Amino acid sequence: MIRNFAFKGLILMALLGGLASNSFADKTPVDYANPLVGTASLDDPKLLGNAPPPGEEAYSGFTYPGPALPHRDIILGPINKDLTEAAGNHGIIFPYVHSRRTMLGFSSPMPGLTIMPVVGDWNVPPDRTYASPYDKDTEKASPGYYSVFFPDSGVRTELTTTERTGYYRFTFPKSERGAVLIDLGAGDNSIEIVNDHTVRGRGGRCFVAEFSKPFKSFGTFRQNQPQLEGARVRRDDSVRAGAHTISGSYAGAYLEFSTTADEQILVRIASGRSFETAQEQLNAEPTNFDGVHENAKNLWRDKLFDRSQRRHGTST
Repeated sequence: MIRNFAFKGLILMALLGGLASNSFADKTPVDYANPLVGTASLDDPKLLGNAPPPGEEAYSGFTYPGPALPHRDIILGPINKDLTEAAGNHGIIFPYVHSRRTMLGFSSPMPGLTIMPVVGDWNVPPDRTYASPYDKDTEKASPGYYSVFFPDSGVRTELTTTERTGYYRFTFPKSERGAVLIDLGAGDNSIEIVNDHTVRGRGGRCFVAEFSKPFKSFGTFRQNQPQLEGARVRRDDSVRAGAHTISGSYAGAYLEFSTTADEQILVRIASGRSFETAQEQLNAEPTNFDGVHENAKNLWRDKLFDRSQRRHGTST
């Protein structure tokens, strides 16, 4: 359903842009498509139509601003609404609302997995003290691409994708305390740090994440749900520095780096029914972020241009 809404939103923007392209010959419909359209709700109560129950946010257009390819299931994107909260809102599971100004992380090809760059202190999910305000003026979305800047940490995040692999490019400031957090969410999950640049894990599916820079240090974390033991409640949460594996609810890993000013770290994530299939996918994929982004843009350009041509009756 998310894929269809995202595609329809791009088609709408492209067709509107196609009308204007008659006077701007150097532009094509893809240049007018804006995936952020539909992520904000109407402000005027008279225009809301089907209003949500009291206490809930006004529903938006149910679109997702992250990069995707035409008719493909993988959609990466920003998460600024807690997934457990979103899931409880009468089945309206859209983890991004334009009006929210704090980012929790970014989604991945494996359902439930989020990834987040940080600098400095952070806490075990789902508390997410690492959630960070983001600069709305820097938030950019176009077919096959999304980017945003975090003023507090000084990290810029960019996303793009192929058919089966998600690409994340994090541009860090100069720091000895940079890190990337991988969180598998609630449920019976497990994660393993394989070597100094590879992490893999298992939840609903298997995933493999490869980093372009070796980790300076690493560890694992989890936070299982509170359990009642007699008259007291025990909450099983832990952060294990240097540990290679962990399992449980909100199982995850932190990968630490020393970075120079504007240093870029590329992360590629693929998922599959087994670690072997996910790894084979990564091995077959390019490692050039800009090349992947350009390919995604070209695929959308071809799709939207063809749609626009057929709409105006000019296709051959």
